[in-house]
Amino acid sequence: LTSLAGVGEIVAAPITDSGEALGLLVIAERDGAEPRFGEAEMARLATMVDQLAPTVRKAMFHQRIEFEARHDGLTLLPNRNSFERLVDAAIARLEHLGGAGFVREMIDLFLGYAPGKIAAAETALAKGNLSALEHAVHPLKSVSANVGATALSELAKHAELAAHNNDTQALPQLVTALAPTFAEATARLQIIREQLPS
Repeated sequence: LTSLAGVGEIVAAPITDSGEALGLLVIAERDGAEPRFGEAEMARLATMVDQLAPTVRKAMFHQRIEFEARHDGLTLLPNRNSFERLVDAAIARLEHLGGAGFVREMIDLFLGYAPGKIAAAETALAKGNLSALEHAVHPLKSVSANVGATALSELAKHAELAAHNNDTQALPQLVTALAPTFAEATARLQIIREQLPS
């Protein structure tokens, strides 16, 4: 780190609470500045880190509670309430950008495009062709995210990463979950599509 342009002295202080590492506080001096980290400064830094620890733990706790409230405990994917909010928010953004016609086009693109990619991923998995699987799920990430189908987008992202890393243990579960996750998104999007003004 000390070889970074413009960076002189660096001090890193671990943030711990009850023996558990919560993070790392890093302070850097500009290159050429007079060193300021003597014994007194280090003692003050240690005190500051000790005072930070409860706040950091509390923030981590609230972050975990918020995540658990919005995600399924088994799959870690967005739960139904969160899923519907994400879809509705995405559709609202699309409608703001291009009106009801644009929303209809984006939904139709998703509904027409995703099944072929899912089928290609399933075929590639059955043949053990991880390169083809990686290429099949890659475009699913964006086409799903565009309409708020975040769970499908996340599955595609994890499947792509697993295929890239030759993680044959994780892939079957990920690929198998694509079709039912698509079906859930489809049900919501078809309702929205039917309610769009003509």
